[in-house]
Parts: sequence; C-alpha cells; structure tokens
Amino acid sequence: MPATPESIHGFLNYCREYISGRERSDGQLFLDRFFQAFGYEGLKEAGAKCEEVVPDGSRQGKQDLLIYFGRVKI
Repeated sequence: MPATPESIHGFLNYCREYISGRERSDGQLFLDRFFQAFGYEGLKEAGAKCEEVVPDGSRQGKQDLLIYFGRVKI
C-alpha cells in the first residue's frame, strides 16, 4: 500500500504526540512508524536494519539505518 495523505498526517500527528526527539529512546520507534506511513508493517518488513555494523575502511562503524535496494546500500 503506498503512502496516502492520511497515513502521512497520521505519522506526523503520532510524532507530535509521542516522539520527544531523544535518539536512543525514540529513534527506532520513529523509523518503525515512518515505514508504516508508507504501507509497510514496520522497518524490518521494509528490509531496513538499525544500528548495523558496517566496515568503514580500517575500522567498523554503525549506521543508524541501513536499507538495501538490490545491491545498493542507502
């Protein structure tokens, strides 16, 4: 199901009421609701991963959100 004006407004209203802006406590909840607004059950069903460890040159870093589209990481 694609996003609709109602689903986007519902997402924005949810954020205004429940999301405080603290990344550690609200980040994954925000992303889960974001993907729901676009018709997915949640971020996992959209193929997204949170806090994924990704090699970065000679060290490893963490991505807040990682989505694969085919072979492309975003």
